[in-house]
Amino acid sequence: MQAIKTQIPKLLIEALGQQNAYLVGGAIRDYLLGCSEIKDFDFVIFDLDNLENFCQNLADQTDSSFVKLDVEQGIYRIVNHGWQADFAKPRGIDLKQDLLGRDFTINALGYDWRQNQIIDPTNGQTDLQNKIIRAISERNLQDDPLRLLRAFRFACQKEFEIEEKTQNYIIKNAHLISQTAAERISFELWSLLEQEQTYKYLQSLLQVGLLEIIFPEFTPLRQVPPNDFHHLPLIEHTFELVKQYETQVKTKLPKLCLENLQNTNLSGFQLSAILKMGCLFHDLGKPATWKIIEGKHTFYGHDALGEEITENIGKRLNWSKQITNCLKQLVLHHLRPFNIAPQAVEPTEKAERRFFRQLNINFYPLIALAWADLLSIRGPAVTEEIINNNEKRLINLLENYYAFTQKEETEPLLLSGNKLVEAITIAQLPPSKVIKELLFELRELQFSKQINSPEQAFEWFVQKGQSLKKV
Repeated sequence: MQAIKTQIPKLLIEALGQQNAYLVGGAIRDYLLGCSEIKDFDFVIFDLDNLENFCQNLADQTDSSFVKLDVEQGIYRIVNHGWQADFAKPRGIDLKQDLLGRDFTINALGYDWRQNQIIDPTNGQTDLQNKIIRAISERNLQDDPLRLLRAFRFACQKEFEIEEKTQNYIIKNAHLISQTAAERISFELWSLLEQEQTYKYLQSLLQVGLLEIIFPEFTPLRQVPPNDFHHLPLIEHTFELVKQYETQVKTKLPKLCLENLQNTNLSGFQLSAILKMGCLFHDLGKPATWKIIEGKHTFYGHDALGEEITENIGKRLNWSKQITNCLKQLVLHHLRPFNIAPQAVEPTEKAERRFFRQLNINFYPLIALAWADLLSIRGPAVTEEIINNNEKRLINLLENYYAFTQKEETEPLLLSGNKLVEAITIAQLPPSKVIKELLFELRELQFSKQINSPEQAFEWFVQKGQSLKKV
């Protein structure tokens, strides 16, 4: 067990040497699971009058940042280069009582580095070996209902199973999740979606009732049955997209696209996680727009309505504008790759370029979502020819997008910087979407060689802007 101590930064060992302190929780769990480099540590400190001052001084001594996570509960964080450590007041009179107040047995582990001993009052090491998520008690879940959701995030991260009694606790207490702050719920959801294989865990969240409490917008999806294009009821189709993305689409996407999804972050979360949330949201507008006309199921305008619903969810859960706007675009445009031109006709270069510019950073996740949607429809009206033709459309769009981005990088803007500001001023245009639309149009004229110099671009922008202002 001595190797656990070697994982703890020496600075922390020295600072805590005279304190009645113990390493607890995730660092021990991850070490026992074979993690070779641990960078996140949690400590409980007993018999200390002023933990905040201790942590502030420790941060100063180690050239670290100091964060007050929860002053009322006495929880503080030090962030150093390459590691971070949380310090908390004990939740009991001794370490055992503190550990018994935690969420799951696999996290109720303490380490005394002086005695080189693991303290394990709930037999969590056995559950680690058996890959089991087991709640210490129902009361512990009730004390912090976020733990109901965290069970699934841990299960997904570690590929563990939630044992039956804990599942029953979750079902019984699922309604309590609504008492939890939106930011905490969102963090758990995004963290789950960042994992590689999330489909079955999302399905489980639906089955235990948690997901529909967090997203009541999912409940109306249960009303819509299979139809000519969809072999699954709408609620199942929604989750099928995540499955198809994780099992099929990722194997078909070009390397550049897949790397973009995995390595691009929006507000601290992977673009791939936001894509999967987009899969879950893409048809939220269908129940309210569902009509059956002469035996045909129609959902006219469901994409625009879905965009509105998505915006409302983003506001309710306090998501960043960056994340909400990305999701809105994915929902609004999820059919556009297939509607940009008739199936047997290639889209024009102009239509493609406008599409690429409008989507910008959201292009890759949109293509992945559309591909997952395509592979999730197997109704009687869907033929292999339809699937193959639409897959070719998506591949062509990806190839053309790459060529487009290369050209965008190599061909400088004809109107930018101070000259753009001057043109806007002369045209007397207020800050608005009009300016963006004019720049889109100008860039198209540049690509089509109708405008070839900065002077022509300046003159066109001013004249066009003034004419729009008169209208």
